[in-house]
Amino acid sequence: MESFLLLLAVWVAILCYFAWVIYGRSYSNSIWKVKFKPEGGASHAELFSCLLSGNIALIEKDNFDQLASSLPAERVQEALFRYWKIEGPESFSVGLQQAFFQLGDTYLIERQAFGAWNTGFACNTPTYIRLFDVCRFLSVNAALIEPGRIGARQLNMSAWDIQRLAYLVRLGYAAHYMPRDAALQSLRRLSVAARAHYTSWEDFSISALIGMGVRSEADVLEASVWHGFAQTHVAMTAADGAPFAQVAWAPGVQVPKHAHVARTNALGDARAAVGTSW
Repeated sequence: MESFLLLLAVWVAILCYFAWVIYGRSYSNSIWKVKFKPEGGASHAELFSCLLSGNIALIEKDNFDQLASSLPAERVQEALFRYWKIEGPESFSVGLQQAFFQLGDTYLIERQAFGAWNTGFACNTPTYIRLFDVCRFLSVNAALIEPGRIGARQLNMSAWDIQRLAYLVRLGYAAHYMPRDAALQSLRRLSVAARAHYTSWEDFSISALIGMGVRSEADVLEASVWHGFAQTHVAMTAADGAPFAQVAWAPGVQVPKHAHVARTNALGDARAAVGTSW
């Protein structure tokens, strides 16, 4: 009986492993199908503001070709409810105002985790462990940025809040919860905030992914899911015809033909989370 249970456990583990591999690959492959073909006549400022929804829009398999989300109406409503519990124009108005009011705010436990990373002294809190896990994944597993380059510029919640807000505006405009002029005005405010905090699309994207990981409700980072999340950064910055590579962060600055994706060194022991194992 014990031998049978052992074999059953091994078989289940093998099935779970293959499911993990298949899901991770299928998810990341689906991301690459999004093409960036801006509608004619769109200004640099409008394209920039649409791209602020960045990784989160790509995770939803949305595009950036126009101000409104390209998702079908039912998926627009589903996304509004899933992310913000919005069910109509009234709750949208309240949610939008609240999101702008809280833009870039961090909780004390998040500031402690960011400070611990920056100083190299680990702290044994769930927030720090999530931060360490996502930074370790993005640098060591996904090789998107060197661990030593992750610092104050990326360790804040501004990019994640800006991306969520930009996508909220695009979804709200698609749902006819706000007029075009109001949507563009909101996105202009977010463009100013983004440029005030970051100097490149790469930093903006990495910071957004870190913020998403820190705010994740899951205690354990799921590598299969995060493989897909990390691919949004590559698809937006380094792939041929990548959206971020076509629209300069600063107007008038020439965009390099091929974006550079940093390789990584191993994380130092000083940044190891207390009580965390890989």
